[in-house]
Amino acid sequence: MSTLRRTTPGLLVTLLLVTALSPIASVQAVPDEASEYYYGVEYDWSSLDSDLQNVTGLDIQDLFTEIMADADEAGFNLDLGQLTTGASNVYVHQTEDITPQTIQDLEGNDVQVWSRTSDVVLRHGLLSNAIIMTDWSETTFGSQPTGFDIDVIAEAENVLTVDMLYTEYLNDQYQLIGADMDLDMTVGNDMNLGIDITLEGDGEELNVDFDTGMDFSYSIASQAEWRL
Repeated sequence: MSTLRRTTPGLLVTLLLVTALSPIASVQAVPDEASEYYYGVEYDWSSLDSDLQNVTGLDIQDLFTEIMADADEAGFNLDLGQLTTGASNVYVHQTEDITPQTIQDLEGNDVQVWSRTSDVVLRHGLLSNAIIMTDWSETTFGSQPTGFDIDVIAEAENVLTVDMLYTEYLNDQYQLIGADMDLDMTVGNDMNLGIDITLEGDGEELNVDFDTGMDFSYSIASQAEWRL
């Protein structure tokens, strides 16, 4: 299940971006007048469990409940929990400039074109928490207590921001002559894992307290130009 948790957000964010950008790639007839419009796609990550159930039929909460009930029958306590929150949003502002413009194609020839510009804004924030708590204790007559107590807590935070200005140039035959793109992207990840273990037996006790974490971030600023 942990693998699913890591890959699903990335796939859905990519799908949101592709869905929002899909009209950009379409080449339509040169418009009689310039147009301007807005559109976007949003996703609430608190709906992830219910959406997965609708798609796959797997109910995560029912699965946790069944596992915890099996643990009770086996004679030890087990608590499982997970929570995913956050949102992903992609917004596009698209405008057209049908006034005659001149650019050079790949061969260096001057070509008269008109342009379509899309201002794309992506904001993604995801917070995921998971917890495992289990314990067992047994005392027999004339002996010391024997048991264990284990707590595991995992947290992950992911942030992605993208600002992109994309302009495509088309001629009167509706052929794509070139495109310009300015891109600014920032990615941040923060992950933490805490493990607390207590083992007891034969009058002795062993404690393990382990905490680790990792965080990283990077930014990309890029300008690109394509000519056909």
